[in-house]
Amino acid sequence: NPHFWRTHDGGKTWKEINTGIASGAVSNAIREDPRKKGLLYAATDLQVWVSFDDGDHWQSLKLDMPPISVRDIEVKDDSICMCADLVAGTHGRGFWILDDVTPLRQAAAAMAASGSYLFKPETAVRVRFGTNDPTPWPPEMPAGENPPPGALIDYYLASDASHVTLEVLDGAGKIVRSYTSDDKARDPDPARDPEKYNELCKRTPGAADCGLPLYWPAPSVELSTKKGMHRWSWDMHYDPIAGGAGGGRGGGGGAAVPHRTYGGVASPWVPPGSYTVRLTVDGTHSTQPIAVRFDPRVKTPALALTQLATLTRQMHDGAV
Repeated sequence: NPHFWRTHDGGKTWKEINTGIASGAVSNAIREDPRKKGLLYAATDLQVWVSFDDGDHWQSLKLDMPPISVRDIEVKDDSICMCADLVAGTHGRGFWILDDVTPLRQAAAAMAASGSYLFKPETAVRVRFGTNDPTPWPPEMPAGENPPPGALIDYYLASDASHVTLEVLDGAGKIVRSYTSDDKARDPDPARDPEKYNELCKRTPGAADCGLPLYWPAPSVELSTKKGMHRWSWDMHYDPIAGGAGGGRGGGGGAAVPHRTYGGVASPWVPPGSYTVRLTVDGTHSTQPIAVRFDPRVKTPALALTQLATLTRQMHDGAV
């Protein structure tokens, strides 16, 4: 059975802190989040656990992990995006990574919110999708899964909402990207209903993605109005041009990833800098700052990048 202990006086006295952790599996590791005091992670011979109150109560953090012996865990800070991931080492089976533990660090504040809560996002790094040419890999080839592309934005709804809007504003307060719960997912969605999508392609051969392998596209998503925690990925582009190209295959045939190829955007990248995320839930606003950084591997001179950003923005504004 699991046995975790806690001391607040340098080891003079101890208290066992196992409430909520399932019996029938031994303890292997316990760690405190380096940035959030009282946020604890624990590992047993069956799964990973989390505590938001210094170990007084625990709940499962298993998510999609199989039941397996987790021998060690570590919170790995990333100096580039100023974020952290939770890494679990399993018994002879490899490593699992929970990308960006920001929501866990702010969970207590979110749960205390009476209406909605917008989490403060970590720094976003502008990395291009699918740069490992030549691709795509065939679906039967074993491959790791990358985190979602773009800037990750998390929000919490204490109850179901009627309408949700998520906007990104630049330093001057101008909206550069806007999403609403009125924006519906693709129907039919080639990732979720390939048979229905094949029928559409037979009727309209020129439809986006027709003729491409249907194991490429990622499932399309909608900005949720349902109670609970939600994660959204901003692609770090300006609002797309209405009717513009690029709404289909994402990275293109040379950069497709099975089941993870996202739709392209007919608009330029936003330049690195400081932005504001604004969440509006049934008329109530909340905001958080977000920073965008270049991919550290980019060696293009700053002047050239500034010229490129200016030119593409002028072309975008002219087309809009």
